[in-house]
Amino acid sequence: MDLWQQGYKVVLDADIQGFFDNIPHSVIMAELASVVADGNILGLVERFLRAGVMENGVF
Repeated sequence: MDLWQQGYKVVLDADIQGFFDNIPHSVIMAELASVVADGNILGLVERFLRAGVMENGVF
């Protein structure tokens, strides 16, 4: 891996496809709201959770 050769100590490769689809978004938002007070950030994250995904040019 290029990152390892560049001197990084830890490299993580994870397949998280569908991960957030398996956790109720209300739970994610409640946890995030406990550490983030900015409503603009919370709204942005909520929109990201609802957004579709484009893979290989297909939405």
